[in-house]
Amino acid sequence: MKIGTATVNEVSVNTGSGDLTPLSYVAVPIFKNYRISNAVMGSGSGTLTMGAVSSDNTINETTPITIASISKNARIDLTFALENTRTDATPSACNVHYDKQGQKWSGTVSAWTMPWRP
Repeated sequence: MKIGTATVNEVSVNTGSGDLTPLSYVAVPIFKNYRISNAVMGSGSGTLTMGAVSSDNTINETTPITIASISKNARIDLTFALENTRTDATPSACNVHYDKQGQKWSGTVSAWTMPWRP
């Protein structure tokens, strides 16, 4: 299971003199990889079987759970665990503008590289 969130990071630009000038703050897409670590009958009776994970570490990851002979009003408890640390997207296309009158840099990120997308 994948959960996409966003964080805010400062983007800086090299003005040519070697100094990094703060440009702006942008929301950076991030990815956290969660997996089903346990599946048990929380109440009632039944049989659960967890299958192998497919498409691991992508937004298409799946973990099949087979449920057999489950009783009426039974409850299944799933436990999720963070599988690894977060992965941040990286900008792949940026637009930077310098306003000579206001003497201020501005910019936007128009495209992101997101390694979790197939």
